[in-house]
Amino acid sequence: MIMDQLRIKEYTNPKPRIIVPHDIYRYNTVIRKIKNGPYSTTCECLSHYQRTDTIYISSALMQQLHLQNNHHYSMRFIGDTCVITYTLGIFIANSRQLHRSAHQLKEIVQVGEKYGFITYVFGYKDVDLSKQKIQAYQYYKQQWLTTNVDIPFVIYNRIPNRKLEAHHQIKKIKQGLQSTSIIFNHDFFNKWQVYEYLFQDNESRHLLPQAIFQPSEQSVKDWLNSTSIYLKPLQKYRGEESYLIVKRKEQFILIQTDAPPNSKEMYFPSFDLLKTRRFPKGFQHYVMEEAHALFTYHDSEIIFRVNSNKNENNKWVTTLIAAYQVRHSNRSNLVPLSNLFTEKEEEAFQIKIAKMAVTLSKILENRLDKNLGELAFDVAIDKEKRTWLLDVYSRPSWRILDHGTLYPFALDMIEHLFRYSFYLHNQKRMNLS
Repeated sequence: MIMDQLRIKEYTNPKPRIIVPHDIYRYNTVIRKIKNGPYSTTCECLSHYQRTDTIYISSALMQQLHLQNNHHYSMRFIGDTCVITYTLGIFIANSRQLHRSAHQLKEIVQVGEKYGFITYVFGYKDVDLSKQKIQAYQYYKQQWLTTNVDIPFVIYNRIPNRKLEAHHQIKKIKQGLQSTSIIFNHDFFNKWQVYEYLFQDNESRHLLPQAIFQPSEQSVKDWLNSTSIYLKPLQKYRGEESYLIVKRKEQFILIQTDAPPNSKEMYFPSFDLLKTRRFPKGFQHYVMEEAHALFTYHDSEIIFRVNSNKNENNKWVTTLIAAYQVRHSNRSNLVPLSNLFTEKEEEAFQIKIAKMAVTLSKILENRLDKNLGELAFDVAIDKEKRTWLLDVYSRPSWRILDHGTLYPFALDMIEHLFRYSFYLHNQKRMNLS
């Protein structure tokens, strides 16, 4: 995979024209297009005998392609196209995660190629901070190869869980990577901190159910006398799970909300037995939230998964609105929105939820002061048609890639990862100039 490092020099010309060093031109005489991330256009290609490290690009093309004058770019000449090339590092835990997610990662790599990206996948043990190198996995010619490369300028954090993220070696490597690279999706969220940020903002407060931080045993018991509740762990790496607790007559029903499909409900004849068996250390590591009676379809509650992504202009856009029929913790039963709403209702709902997702994304980005490239929200509607925000995720699942109906939305989400990475590359380039 041959790349040329060339300095771009702008010259005034209204025609879409590039002038490349003759040594490159004689091997690439059929160049008819030029591509820079999400921007591409046709062009005329000429040659010059001046500086061998310089490509001259007309002012017309510079504006179209959003290029920066007098900067070095990596370029590949593929067929009839000059492709300005970028790198993206995907930071994972280890090779086991690569093997588990190989299919999804291959899809991501292939989408990146459309935007001129070479994608490197690496774990914390693959990083040599002293040499500023990584021993990375690269999907090339239908196979995963290992290669030793410079640490990429932009890194997409996909450490899979809080326990691994809290590992001292991973924290040390992440800190080292931050000194030279931009990492987006930096940390998992502290659920209570997110709740407080959203509660403090007038645009989002009305979406939040009532909640108590580190509830007492008596508070949990009192709430269950009048409503169902969610218990969500503050820091999931401690081992706590998320639960829905429902009281029916004198029985307490416990449902693990993030358990594998086909998990069973657990029944307890008394609150004391529930606490002793499932919460022997109390509730100090949880947030308790009121659980409302939700909109149902065929006797099953409906949860809406909404994803938002940053684009090449650093703007939030909504990339997915999907409805799931919830049976216990299994969300595999996708329900078309047209089954839930009339055509007019569906259009209004999509506009409302898309706007809500963008608003929430902006609030969290401003309050957390981090590079957030993607977010996911669990949203519900109660029987009075009020909208509730149930949860926020900093790293949406890749499993959407395996769902045929949602595959086009999954591709759009992945494309936005590279669009945002393109933006971050250009920001870093401007900061270095």
